[in-house]
Amino acid sequence: MDDLIFKFGSKRFNYNADFLKLEYYSGGFKILYPFQIWLQGIPLREFENELIYYIFNLIILFLILYLGSAVLNKYISIDKNIFYLVIFTFPYFTDFVLHPSLQEKYIFLVFFLLLYLFQENDKNYSKYLIITLSFLLPFVKIQAVPLLIVFFIFCLKNNFDTNSLYYFFPMLFACFIVFVAFLNGSGYHSNKIKQGFSIENYISNFFSTQSIFILFVTFLITFLNFKYKKNDFLYSILL
Repeated sequence: MDDLIFKFGSKRFNYNADFLKLEYYSGGFKILYPFQIWLQGIPLREFENELIYYIFNLIILFLILYLGSAVLNKYISIDKNIFYLVIFTFPYFTDFVLHPSLQEKYIFLVFFLLLYLFQENDKNYSKYLIITLSFLLPFVKIQAVPLLIVFFIFCLKNNFDTNSLYYFFPMLFACFIVFVAFLNGSGYHSNKIKQGFSIENYISNFFSTQSIFILFVTFLITFLNFKYKKNDFLYSILL
């Protein structure tokens, strides 16, 4: 993991064209990473204490999960205690406690904020905030890309009204950029074929096992949603 580099704070990265180029060719294009480095590294820079570093991360996790449980309750009825129990006993999630450098928790944060704003359209939130968050979500890390199907189903449910499009199209555009970087890249996020543009590179990455699985699940969820007309959110979240 990358936790040790947080001891150097944001100085580890120079946010410039070279950094963006490196991210692009890695196949991931997580351009918000330096900002996470700065945030997570605050305890180490200010207190030089690793215990505070991990406690700070736990606070961030609990705040994100608290927001998540509150937002999800607007869609489906859940028990907060069970919600926390399931999350913290799920083996994959323990990595978020042991390795504060993992960026996926910020995917959850932005996603929960967007779900909250989706329910609160009547309060006249700025469409620019929605557009900005939707656009930035895939740039937290490439794992956010499949969440696009959630907003696509919301668009279907709302007959592609203006409010739902504020969520869908900015993220679609950002996903396209990330997808281009992923398919063209030969870094650790992509299949290691060869550097530079090539049709063979794109085809091989597109038809990789991971890509085929994601496409299959996406079509399956959409099919079930149309066939059975059940809770759109539940079918979306299965992805």
